[in-house]
Amino acid sequence: MASIEDQKVDYSWNIPYSAVVGETYALFMKGMKDKKIMGNTCKSCKGVHFPAKPFCDKCYEACDEWVELDGSATLVTYAVCYIPMPHLPKPPSITGIINFNGSILNFVHNVGGIDVSDPTKVEEQLTVGMKLKPVWKDVREGDMFDIDYFEPA
Repeated sequence: MASIEDQKVDYSWNIPYSAVVGETYALFMKGMKDKKIMGNTCKSCKGVHFPAKPFCDKCYEACDEWVELDGSATLVTYAVCYIPMPHLPKPPSITGIINFNGSILNFVHNVGGIDVSDPTKVEEQLTVGMKLKPVWKDVREGDMFDIDYFEPA
């Protein structure tokens, strides 16, 4: 009988690809490159979407009215990661589910400006519902990671 170690299989998932993003996402990404937080509004329910969407997830109507959000955000929840992961800062790092105030959508992004050297003190610095603000990269390429991370406001 094979041992547990013999049955181990290492996997890696790195699939480079290109995609045509369409007008909505192209305008959204141009806003990010220009350091503008652009959302769009549903014609029917008037819900503001960030990230911008071509149609509303709630009522399936077109979202074609653009609005610039002020950058104030709220931490919905978070997780501290202690192992290296692709596209995350060196561990320990914090991944948050964040909401730009006024948006009907949440999104995932890095949280910084927190001392993570002592895991027992992270909860003293982060609380669900706390206000956050984006910290922009100096050089932007037109994607969500033009915001380097979010820090306490």
